[in-house]
Amino acid sequence: MKKIIAMILALLCVFAVVSCGDDEEVVEKTPEEIAIEATLACYAASAPTKVVTKSVRDFGADAYKLNADYVLVTGRIDGKIATVRTYSEDRLLSVEDGSGSVILNPIQTFTGSDEYLEGKGRRVDGGAWIEDGLNFAPTAGSLTINITKDNVTDITYSEAKFNNVLSFTIAYDKVDEVFGTDADENSYFDNDSDVKVTITNDGAVITRVVIEYSIEEDDEYPAQSVVIDTTYSYDLEAVTLVK
Repeated sequence: MKKIIAMILALLCVFAVVSCGDDEEVVEKTPEEIAIEATLACYAASAPTKVVTKSVRDFGADAYKLNADYVLVTGRIDGKIATVRTYSEDRLLSVEDGSGSVILNPIQTFTGSDEYLEGKGRRVDGGAWIEDGLNFAPTAGSLTINITKDNVTDITYSEAKFNNVLSFTIAYDKVDEVFGTDADENSYFDNDSDVKVTITNDGAVITRVVIEYSIEEDDEYPAQSVVIDTTYSYDLEAVTLVK
């Protein structure tokens, strides 16, 4: 009988909130914290072979949009590691008319490329190879952002097979903290508002990120709303250098 009682006590110890072996209390996490941790775990495992970003700047009542497309592909060429990033970007150029007023010129589209090839190095826009240029392909953990329960709000998380979605809002003054210094260096991330973010994972890796924000009217440009939609894939990719 004593042995049976001892076994029961041992089982109770295993399932107790407070461990019988010590006094450490198991702290229950909120659904929001669990959702953030699940998303960050997927970020840590994400090393996509293809990244496609589509950006739209909508000038609303002015009836024009600026579109931008960025595609990054990484894989091998003749057995050598290769990464190619290309872009096509609409820009609204402006000039002064001589009286101090700014005239917005018609939209022009600019294209370019950035390439890495093992043994060659890196080159921009098909120029000369720089031998010590490094591969800029995403690696596991390199895409992560600094999400915490304290720097984002309006957190929601829905789960479905291969389609888990985390949504949240970043206050204007928290954007740099969440996105880091790259936010300042990216011309397509110059927000004047809070930022809405939606991140999708398939249970293992990140598959899509949508970022939405607005830019206020200034002396040169009218007000804008911006949507940046990025998808990530992990298949073997055929890589072709820019001619």
